[in-house]
Amino acid sequence: MNQRAKTAMAAALACVTLVTSAVAEESPYRKSLTERSKKEGFGRAEAKTLSVVVTSDRGKTAERLRKEASSGTLGKLLALSFDKPSQNGKKTVSFVAEQGYLQVYADGSRFRLRGDLGKVKPTEANGGKERIEIHRLEKIARDYVQGPLKEFIGLQDAEALTFLGSRYFRQGGGSVAGDKGKEYLVANIAILGREIHGIPVVGSGSKIAVWLTPEAEVVGVDVDWPQYERGEKAQPLLSVEELRRRIAAASVPVEDTEKVKVVRFECGYVDLGATRRLAGAPVQPGCAISYRGVEVDEMEGAFARQDFVPAAQQVYPDERWPLANFIARNGEPKPGQSYATPRSEVPQSDPSPDQRDLLPSKK
Repeated sequence: MNQRAKTAMAAALACVTLVTSAVAEESPYRKSLTERSKKEGFGRAEAKTLSVVVTSDRGKTAERLRKEASSGTLGKLLALSFDKPSQNGKKTVSFVAEQGYLQVYADGSRFRLRGDLGKVKPTEANGGKERIEIHRLEKIARDYVQGPLKEFIGLQDAEALTFLGSRYFRQGGGSVAGDKGKEYLVANIAILGREIHGIPVVGSGSKIAVWLTPEAEVVGVDVDWPQYERGEKAQPLLSVEELRRRIAAASVPVEDTEKVKVVRFECGYVDLGATRRLAGAPVQPGCAISYRGVEVDEMEGAFARQDFVPAAQQVYPDERWPLANFIARNGEPKPGQSYATPRSEVPQSDPSPDQRDLLPSKK
């Protein structure tokens, strides 16, 4: 091995590069959802029924996205040309270009389009000053969603776009000797959601993430945006006391303890996301409760979870929502049993931008 190779290897061993996401900055609107839900539960006596309408298919959505991307309409960093699919499976169709990729899921209501993050010029961390200011971030994201992305984001009467907050995608490094390395901001991520007649949609559905470089150029988007149909029938909802009893019986925390911290508590229409939606199935009222395990000693591992508890008096069967399915068929939950939604633990490998802040911090 020559001296140059030895030097390169030593440098590689001496430095460890980490990719992380910083603590989220919630919008005042999102903070108010948790405050209101903890105090009032759903906050109303009834809610109109809601169902998903399939108005597109995956192939057509993919073709529209390929066309918009290649034309440059979605932004210069997303001006990508995609050829034939690199993968075309039962639930996902994927395309790869030299400078990015595209994935379209389920019925086409969910997609991910990403430019080349490796070519983004990161900005060194400076006490938060390197971030795009949150109100400016909101405006840029709203303008983008209602402009270049408008064809894919349909808002019906009495529906509103909401701003949930920001996430920050960072890159940092350090030496194996323990020397503290520098940290850099790679992308600012704006998270948006939806309200229907004043009721928020909670869960993975009805979410948009707009990824912006430090120079405020769009370098990626994540979208899960179905079309809903609002029925005329109203579902009576549980009172706040009844709702808390149901949550407690399902062994889901609503308050902080020594071992658990409740990150968010949001009540609204529960949409579990594109891969769990069924056409014509009811989108039921409920609460999304996100919480994080707190490490109290070295023997206990940290974790992050998001559970969903129905909030209506009458609950409909839903095979993809175990707690709703149990209540619909058997009555109220029994303390001590597990009713977790499948994969409700936040995945460590590729969490959605809206879940990144739920992950335990790395030491």
